[in-house]
Amino acid sequence: MTIGAPHRLSRPEAGFTLMELMVSLAVVGMISLIATGALLGGNRMWTRADARVTSADRMDGVRRILNEQISTLLPIREQTNEFQEHLAIRGEAQRLVFVAPLPAYFGSLGLYRIEYRQDGDRLVFARSLYQSSGDLDTSRDGTIEEILLVGVEAISFTYLGNEPGRRAWFDSLDGLEQPPELVGIEIRMKPETGETWSPLYVQPRITSVN
Repeated sequence: MTIGAPHRLSRPEAGFTLMELMVSLAVVGMISLIATGALLGGNRMWTRADARVTSADRMDGVRRILNEQISTLLPIREQTNEFQEHLAIRGEAQRLVFVAPLPAYFGSLGLYRIEYRQDGDRLVFARSLYQSSGDLDTSRDGTIEEILLVGVEAISFTYLGNEPGRRAWFDSLDGLEQPPELVGIEIRMKPETGETWSPLYVQPRITSVN
């Protein structure tokens, strides 16, 4: 009986060499690095876009508040003394105070002393109940103040006169007997905020006092 030669085992064809494995790992690493960079870049772009939208929404909200409030100012006359009276509006370059009802969404009835002013680098909105002459010049107990904008460099209120011979822009309402026909609001934001403000012009609904 003849015994055959031993069978020779061959290397499986599906195996990997060490070099092939190292090359594969290198390729996977490069793909992961590229994908991670793209993800981080996309996240930064989204964050910047989201910040711009948030800033634009905030500016639009402030503009709506100013427009709604100033357009409803009431030209109430306060008695100065027995023979004199003056308009219950105080208009300066960086401050505007007047009497108006609050919008319905505030949930408050009655007339309020409304004030907008620059306080440092902030635009402040203050309100308190208006009950009698003298309330306009001093804020009462219970005054609520809110900061509408931060990062303000300068605010400028201007007023278009609504009287014969005085139809011009003023930086103060001193001496005017009628409410302004228009109120202009310009705000310059600090460069580091990256925010811009377009000039806003508001027309009071009542522009004359009989």
